[in-house]
Amino acid sequence: MSRLLLCFAAVAAIAGACHRGAAPETNDASSVATAPPSPKESAEAPMVSATAPSPGMVRVDVGDLLSQPMGGAVVLLVERASSPRVVPMVIGDFEASAIALRIGRRKFDRPLTHDLIESILASYDIRIAKLEIDALESGVFLGRLFLQERNGRVTKLDTRPSDGIALAIGAEAPIFMSAEILEQAGEPAPHHQEPPPSETDLVDPKGAI
Repeated sequence: MSRLLLCFAAVAAIAGACHRGAAPETNDASSVATAPPSPKESAEAPMVSATAPSPGMVRVDVGDLLSQPMGGAVVLLVERASSPRVVPMVIGDFEASAIALRIGRRKFDRPLTHDLIESILASYDIRIAKLEIDALESGVFLGRLFLQERNGRVTKLDTRPSDGIALAIGAEAPIFMSAEILEQAGEPAPHHQEPPPSETDLVDPKGAI
């Protein structure tokens, strides 16, 4: 079995144990589904530049993380543009905490799930090149994580966007979203990014775990 397959097997075992039964990410803040999307098979394809966007992809950044009264959170993905649009994505509490911790660059004595996945990838000389959120099906966002080996070979893996976001932030890898999703689910961004004075429900990295 190749080093790459051994690495994937280890990562898949960790991800399956941590996220079994977790909810898919949606753009409907009024409800969170309980059934995970069906996984796709990994596909391998050469690329000229692993970090360059695929056709039809637009660079986005993580904006705010907002908790919901009934549980879960909303991550706001902001388009990089002069007149940006914002796409809200509903995620679970665990995933929101992981993203918040990695935004805050917090480190613990013992590795957390995404830290362990990064260590496994690094031990096989594999880097996280980018995340692409490329589909919105029945209100559920779908993504692909691009991994690059030392020899330049790139592998695309089906991923929940929340996991991909946490890993991309940790690796300082770019995040892209399809222009079609931005047209379908994007909303005009406010003229300023400061939260209103009454905002008290931001996910706090210090109290996330």
